[in-house]
Amino acid sequence: MKMQLRKGNRDLIKEINRSLVIEQVRSIGQISRTDLAKKTGLGLSTITNIVEGLIKERIIYEVGSGFSNGGRRPVFLKFNEEAGAVIGVKVEPKKVIFALTDLDIKIILKSEIPLDPEVSNEQLLKLIIREIEALKAHLRTEQHLYGIGIAISGLVDRSKNTLKYSPILNWENYDFSPLESYFKIPVFVDNDANVFTLAHMWSGKWKEYNHFIGVTFGVGTGAGIVVNKELYRGSFGGSGEFGHIVIQREGTLCYCGQRGCLEMYASDDYLIQETKNLVQLGLSEKFKSSESITIQDIYVAAQQGDKNVQQLLVKQGENLGIGLKSIVNLLNPEAIIIGGEGTKGMPHVGIGIKKEIAFNFFSKHEQKLNVHMSDLGDDVWLVGACALVLDDKFKAPIYQ
Repeated sequence: MKMQLRKGNRDLIKEINRSLVIEQVRSIGQISRTDLAKKTGLGLSTITNIVEGLIKERIIYEVGSGFSNGGRRPVFLKFNEEAGAVIGVKVEPKKVIFALTDLDIKIILKSEIPLDPEVSNEQLLKLIIREIEALKAHLRTEQHLYGIGIAISGLVDRSKNTLKYSPILNWENYDFSPLESYFKIPVFVDNDANVFTLAHMWSGKWKEYNHFIGVTFGVGTGAGIVVNKELYRGSFGGSGEFGHIVIQREGTLCYCGQRGCLEMYASDDYLIQETKNLVQLGLSEKFKSSESITIQDIYVAAQQGDKNVQQLLVKQGENLGIGLKSIVNLLNPEAIIIGGEGTKGMPHVGIGIKKEIAFNFFSKHEQKLNVHMSDLGDDVWLVGACALVLDDKFKAPIYQ
């Protein structure tokens, strides 16, 4: 997607300064006008003008006075997370999950509906509209709904709010843009790996990282790439197809048409097939039959001490680690944050990941690579979907 820088003018400077102020108040919690000026480098008169406008918009409010050394007591400002709301949506193969949140992405209400994999585009939109209308009924009169964010697996055209192709869902050209016309508010659609990564950017826990990779694995495998605190999406939004790094020449045929893709050796399907092979060879006593083995059955067998299944999870981690090492060597990130359904295979998967990733091109550098497991739980997709809306609403508007 081509992005063009806006021309520098007075209005752009005002908007950038406004964004700086909102971010500082939101991330710090409570702050005075004087400290805002120090943090942002803006003049006190500029801060005063911006703050007055934001108070009128109800985006921030005054919360009391601080200690004074003789002069005027400083008045603290706070981000008003209750001024509005956002709705996040996660589309999965068998269900759609919804969340209504405040402007700090605290979940107010959650719901989910079952999904027929054969649902048409029109039927899906009707389901989503019905559920969002039910959530909207819980908004207070003064609360403005800022927008709707949608997380979905596959290749997304963000400029048209269209899912071009999803092998996991087996959908092509599903259009979500009618939601924007229906609700008369912004709608943002992005692939779930980007949404996962944005959730960690917005949560602020690892805000010290300027360059990091968010990696998800489970049913599929994907990555979100952060460069200078911005998500990198490639020329048309297709970056981060981590699962289609080839790690084995002439390996297993992938649905993408290549052979030996990482996803064929690091996903749920890989674990299920390899476990079936173990059972057929008589190498696992936890399964009576190789038929109908689920991913949850595999995790239970590992927890119950099946050494061969545990070693299979370690091998999955090693495979994932080979792919991660390629990303590290290519992009030199400060950190990798790992999440998704596949983390239920910890700690065994983690052993394999650490074994492979410990040695990369940058291993001898004093700045060590940080590897974290996501702690946002199953709500990470909803947090990230809502962050799509707020990231657009509050970020510095330098592009047009």
